[in-house]
Formats: sequence, C-alpha cells, structure tokens
Amino acid sequence: MVRNLIVGIPVENIWQQEDLFKVAIIIIFIAFILPNKWIYQWKKWVIFFDAIGLAAFSIQGANWAVSIHAPLISVIIASTMTGAGGGMIRDVFVGRKPLIFHSEIYALWAALAGLVIGLNWAQGPFSTFSLLVGMVVLRILSVYYNWNLPRKIHGKY
Repeated sequence: MVRNLIVGIPVENIWQQEDLFKVAIIIIFIAFILPNKWIYQWKKWVIFFDAIGLAAFSIQGANWAVSIHAPLISVIIASTMTGAGGGMIRDVFVGRKPLIFHSEIYALWAALAGLVIGLNWAQGPFSTFSLLVGMVVLRILSVYYNWNLPRKIHGKY
C-alpha cells in the first residue's frame, strides 16, 4: 500500500483486494484468540513466513516496475521498497528496530530480486517461482548462519 501511494496508484485500488483483506482479518483474529503458549511455538516460524513475504513482495514490486518500463535502478528500488517496507512497518508497530537497520542481510535479498527481474533473468512462472524459493532459502540461511553485511567499526571494516 505504501509503495502504491509513493508511485501514484490511486488509494481506492487497495479496496479491490477484498479477498486478501478477509484472509488477513481471519488470521489476525485467530492469532488474537490463541493461547500465548501456542503463539510462542509459532515464533519459530516467523523467520520462514517473513522470508516468504520478503520474496513474494519483492518479486511483485519488481514485476510492477518492469510492467511500466522503469529503468533497472527503479526496478531494484521498487523491489526493495516493496519487499522490505512491509516488514519495516510491522517492526515499527510492534516497537522494535526494523530488520532493515540491522547488520544482517535482509533488504539485499529484495534488491537482488529486483536485479534478477530487471535484467529479465526470471521470465515465466517457473523461473519466478525458482527466484521466490531461492530468496526464501537465502534469507533462512542468512539467519541460520548469522550472515551479516560488512560494517565499519572504529574506522575498519
């Protein structure tokens, strides 16, 4: 929704997704009424589902940018903004530092999806699905193995 506003898609288009809103409201209701001990067990799956969301929204953002014949850098930015933006908003709402501001690899995977799609390396359903699976695997591996981006500490990397 934020991306749509930034790129000029009318706000009223968001309401055309009523089935997605129904699913979201049902899931929110289920999560709200479940006992806390069940929610704790689900926290183990958060990284997996977040990786799926990061991949799916990144690909969707990149595809949208390609559909309007945007230049490669715009495709990468749309992919990154769409993929990482939802997670940022979620993290802000729950009162924690957004993942994009941690040293772990997060937005880089979204930018990579934009690059792949912007260079037309993923055309068709099979290659798009392969890109989605690849992004999910890379995101989970980066969490599991604690891969981080280089950062400057006291003048050194």
